[in-house]
Parts: sequence; structure tokens; C-alpha cells
Amino acid sequence: MSRFLLLGYLLMTALIVLAQGGKHNLGKAPTPEELRARDISVFPTGAGLPPGEGSARKGRNIYVARCASCHGEHGEGHRENPPIAGGLGTLKSDAPLITVGSYWPYATSVWDYINRAMP
Repeated sequence: MSRFLLLGYLLMTALIVLAQGGKHNLGKAPTPEELRARDISVFPTGAGLPPGEGSARKGRNIYVARCASCHGEHGEGHRENPPIAGGLGTLKSDAPLITVGSYWPYATSVWDYINRAMP
């Protein structure tokens, strides 16, 4: 494409945008209710978690059904999937073990990550 033709397209696009007076009819400002519905922040204190309770023992069956095929029966990793257990306090060592425990020492942070990122 010639520079002249490209410049012509850019100029025409700019004129169309300016002719609309800055109103492009793209989206709308969210209402406070819409913002609250999308706020999924979870904090170490537990603020932001959905109602419920649990423990590692109660969650074992869920882990086996939904996580073990990728992360191993005991969190040791499987194929290309990294280990998720262990590693607490090893990031500053000569042989860091990069795991969930290395980065997220709070169960609430782990829940938040799993809720957002895992299948």
C-alpha cells in the first residue's frame, strides 16, 4: 500500500471521528450494581470470599477429582504441570522450589487464584 493511500485512509478516519463530535456509541458507564457484581477481590482476612467453609480434609475429594490429574495426587506435579506443594520459605535459597506455598502463604489468596485461573 502506498504511503499516499495510507495517509488518505488515516485522514478520512480522523475526519469521521471528528465529525461525530467525540460520541462513538461504544459501551456505557457501569452502574454501581454492575461494578459490585464484577468485584471478585479476595483478601487474606477472608473478606470477599463467598459464603461457605471447608478444610483440607473436606477438600481432598475435590482435589482428586479436579486437580490431581494435572498436579499429581499429592501436589508433586505431573508432566508439564509444576508442583504446587512444598517450597515454603525457599525462594531466597540457592535452590528455590517455586510452588503455590512459595508465593501465596494465605489460603484465601490460593482460593482466589484457583477460582480465577484453573479449569
